[in-house]
Amino acid sequence: MKQIYISVLKGLIFPLLLFPSLLSAQTQNNEETQKLLEGYVKDFAEAYSKLPESKDKSSVLKFFSKSMQSTIFYFSVSDNVRMQNSSFEGFSKYLDMLTRNEGMEIKYGVTKILQNYVNEGVATVVAIINYEIKQSDGLHVKGQETVTFAWKKVNGEWQIVHFTVLGTEDEKLRGTCLCEIFSSSGDEYVVRTTVPSGRSYTTGFNEFEAQKSGENIFIRVKSDNAVFKLTPDGEVWQQDGTNNSIDKVNEVARIGKAGGVKGAILLVIKHHLYPDKCTSIKYND
Repeated sequence: MKQIYISVLKGLIFPLLLFPSLLSAQTQNNEETQKLLEGYVKDFAEAYSKLPESKDKSSVLKFFSKSMQSTIFYFSVSDNVRMQNSSFEGFSKYLDMLTRNEGMEIKYGVTKILQNYVNEGVATVVAIINYEIKQSDGLHVKGQETVTFAWKKVNGEWQIVHFTVLGTEDEKLRGTCLCEIFSSSGDEYVVRTTVPSGRSYTTGFNEFEAQKSGENIFIRVKSDNAVFKLTPDGEVWQQDGTNNSIDKVNEVARIGKAGGVKGAILLVIKHHLYPDKCTSIKYND
């Protein structure tokens, strides 16, 4: 009986002696996986940054499962909210768009890992990522994202099965300007323009005077007396303004084509008054 008791006791003690070793091995495996996944997140960010130059979307998609889902939630500098749910196919099409956009520059870098948790075949990595985007049309924005990557080990490989982006646009140095045109007495116009200005938007008021001379219409900016000519075929030309008579100034540069006086005024706002702020104009009459 005593012998049986000793055998049972040994049977209980032996697993207890093994448990710390097993726990230590599991902890070591988790730590190795954490380092691996942190490296994957940084590699993903680097591949995304290089995409406009590399044109290789597979360098980004290789981290994602074909069944991946995503949620993107964004605050703009004007506190507008944008939310979008997507899939692997949707993300792939978005990357196609980036590769086709010539003259784009992306800076997308991991600044901090907030969480890196591994539980056998699943894991979660939460990262702070700073970004800056420049486009050939002049768009220039900066911001920060908190990105949660949900990983799963599939056929021996770690893949992102879901990621969530909580983004805040910190600065919009150039972007879409919003214009509202108000007609005053005669051929005079007042335009309220809302333009991106770093961490906020600013609003400016500008007055214009339109005067018809022959077949052309001449538009004068009251703030600086700059003159622009609208021809019958819609061409808008900047004038040199050296002559006193508004219809005898010389053409300097074509700034675009417009369908009428209001359209010409919008071109003047974009190309003359706010050339460093407005990449495009959104117009409310």
